[in-house]
Amino acid sequence: MQVVSYKLKSIEEQFLSIEQMIPNPMIVADEAGEIVYANQLALDLFGYSDQDFMGKNLGTIIRYEFPALTESC
Repeated sequence: MQVVSYKLKSIEEQFLSIEQMIPNPMIVADEAGEIVYANQLALDLFGYSDQDFMGKNLGTIIRYEFPALTESC
């Protein structure tokens, strides 16, 4: 079980390393459309703090620019 935990931690570290190199807002949502991760650029763009952004439905955040996403969420 510890091997799986190590692999997941390594994948998370790699993701965060890549995320820091991308100069764009990044939002990750789960299957239900709930935001599970956002980088600082995304938080700044939408004007939210980390605590206020996590768990919101992605469709409610970007509904004006992506109406088809709002309909499916």
